[in-house]
Amino acid sequence: MSSSIRVSNLPKDVTEETIHSLFLSFGNILSITSQKNYIDIQFQEISDAQAALDNMTGFKLFDSYLQVSKISEYNPLDSLEEKKPIWEQNHVLNQE
Repeated sequence: MSSSIRVSNLPKDVTEETIHSLFLSFGNILSITSQKNYIDIQFQEISDAQAALDNMTGFKLFDSYLQVSKISEYNPLDSLEEKKPIWEQNHVLNQE
């Protein structure tokens, strides 16, 4: 798991400041990114993100029940490895 979570099913007029205040109790927040229908929160520690996920899923904020999910770490090189011919992939070359 990464140290980032996605919070969705947000109340219509919720602000980043409200979300920051609500999630700060779980640990140091490095960044908050707002999109139209969700907010991504990056914590300093993976354990803080897990605690927020465990405790805030289903939390009632105003008239909405929050949905919290983990954001997996994306490594663009992972997908490149899979697109190579089988004889050029590292896991095949390293079997010797």
